[in-house]
Amino acid sequence: MKASELQIQLAALEASILRLAANYSSEKKEKDLLIIENLELKTIVKNQSIEIKTLRKKTDKIENDFQNSQKITRLVKSIQTDTKDTEELKKKLDEYIHEISKCINYLSQ
Repeated sequence: MKASELQIQLAALEASILRLAANYSSEKKEKDLLIIENLELKTIVKNQSIEIKTLRKKTDKIENDFQNSQKITRLVKSIQTDTKDTEELKKKLDEYIHEISKCINYLSQ
């Protein structure tokens, strides 16, 4: 091979090496940016997972409170219907007490 051909090949090799070095540098910068972005996204996912857990707890508490509210409402309704029965029972008891008082008065004479 001639010296001029060797110089041409050497120049082509140097140009290829410079291109590879530039590509490597560019790819390394992109990789570093992607690593940073990945870390940021992982942090966002972690924070959102925590928020989801918190919201689930709140939802469960609200649901539980609602169920308790429904139970209380049913109890109050049953008590309201029982109030009528209680009034009747009270009247009956008053009548019995009055009758017993009459009997006691009669027996004590």
